[in-house]
Amino acid sequence: MKKIISLSGSSTGMNSFRDVAKGLGIWMWNINHRNVASKATRFLEWDGERNEVFYSFLDLLVQAANETFDFEVAYTKKMIEKFMVDKKATMLIIYNMSDDALVRFNDICNVHIVDPDNSDGTHFADHYLIYEDDEKFIQCAKELLAGFLEE
Repeated sequence: MKKIISLSGSSTGMNSFRDVAKGLGIWMWNINHRNVASKATRFLEWDGERNEVFYSFLDLLVQAANETFDFEVAYTKKMIEKFMVDKKATMLIIYNMSDDALVRFNDICNVHIVDPDNSDGTHFADHYLIYEDDEKFIQCAKELLAGFLEE
């Protein structure tokens, strides 16, 4: 069964989640619409330094692309369609999906949420995964992925 998980948080935490999944032998894809947008900066004479100016510009670029082209949703839909027909990949990790896009993808099934406000940090429900970077994260990731392997 294919799974789609949306992660938000630091890149260190997202990499940790990816590493846990790979360690369990899960074949995955990962996407981030902001990475696609950041590629456009190469054609705009960006100096390569990822600083406050770069991230502010990237925010404006993504906002304009979303308002004009529905970029984040269109890109994510396209990648989900490709993932669903791929024979090998069983998990798609979507990084940094906006709240607006999450609402619009509400019909996606087999996607989970870890509620960081829950006292034990292991509450699973439908829709998406949000985490805080703390000692509970790896345990939550292992529990979520173990459930994935059992299905």
